[in-house]
Amino acid sequence: ATLPAGAPSGTVFSNAIPAGSITGNGGVSNTNAVAVNVTTVSAVSVAKAFSPTSVAQGQSSTLTVTLSNATATPVTGAALTDTLPTSPGPVVVAATPSVSTTCTGGSVTAVPGSGSVAISGATIPANGSCNFKVNVKGSTVGTHANTIPIGALTSNQGATNPSAASANLTVTTGITGSKSFTPSAVSTGGVSRVTIQINNTTPAPLTNVSVTDPATANLTIANPANAS
Repeated sequence: ATLPAGAPSGTVFSNAIPAGSITGNGGVSNTNAVAVNVTTVSAVSVAKAFSPTSVAQGQSSTLTVTLSNATATPVTGAALTDTLPTSPGPVVVAATPSVSTTCTGGSVTAVPGSGSVAISGATIPANGSCNFKVNVKGSTVGTHANTIPIGALTSNQGATNPSAASANLTVTTGITGSKSFTPSAVSTGGVSRVTIQINNTTPAPLTNVSVTDPATANLTIANPANAS
């Protein structure tokens, strides 16, 4: 049986044989109705992810877009453009895109500094998936939401993605700090040593770094301070 073209994903089609419809010699027939259901599924789907999901300003993250095919026939001529986020600041293709794809025939477009990546001419295997990868980066601190909208995927068969695909990339300053007291508990008037640690997750040194840690109420600098 062939289902109607364009039937929405999740549509249930029922086929029933009424009681008495099956007959044989001697007047025998089926006394009970027989029914079977078939549910439509999305022919193709799109997913995406960033790795790592959090990077320092100017560092690269690998964007992976996965194209999946739930049918027994390859989907050919698959094409898709992913527009990168512009808020809270632009995410762009990295200077070294390191483009790759597992999609047969797929041609990936990723121009360094551009705000979009694309694939065209791809074949999504039957009952399988393929992907393409591109390095991207952002310079504005914050969470950048990247969404591929419904219908972004096109193909020779007319199959497209019925659901959007989203992923977030978080951009940080690349500097973090932590502090601790040793010992963590002292008697009144006792002395504890505070240690402040600054971490740099960027590939370049940070210079002229300064830290101010205001003392809380009832805490004073010991004399001698033994600072180091």
